[in-house]
Amino acid sequence: MTRVMRFLVLASAAALAACASQPPQQTPSAATAAAPMSETPSPAQHVVAQANFALQAEQAGFSPESRNGTMLYCEHAPSLGSRIPRIRCFTPHEVRVILQMREQQRQAMGGATAAPGCGTNGQSC
Repeated sequence: MTRVMRFLVLASAAALAACASQPPQQTPSAATAAAPMSETPSPAQHVVAQANFALQAEQAGFSPESRNGTMLYCEHAPSLGSRIPRIRCFTPHEVRVILQMREQQRQAMGGATAAPGCGTNGQSC
């Protein structure tokens, strides 16, 4: 688990160093300079985004695993009534959705207040 994170961080650092070591290319004409830039991220940005996502997933309790050439993020959760952990694996897209849902729940719970009248004007329930 930490090996994958170390690899992703080192790969992103190497990609950034490789991009930074090359001088910027000059555009041949002003017409091409005025053209809009493409919205596709550079390979270095893609590697950094993957490393950030992998770090978020690991902090949320998912461990990256490669199965049949596909990267999956697995969660080892205890099963109700059993001591045998249940392993559930998700694709990166599914993990993003799960993390977004958890964040929305966190925000909704943070906005919850006590029952009306409790704790106001020195009163207690």
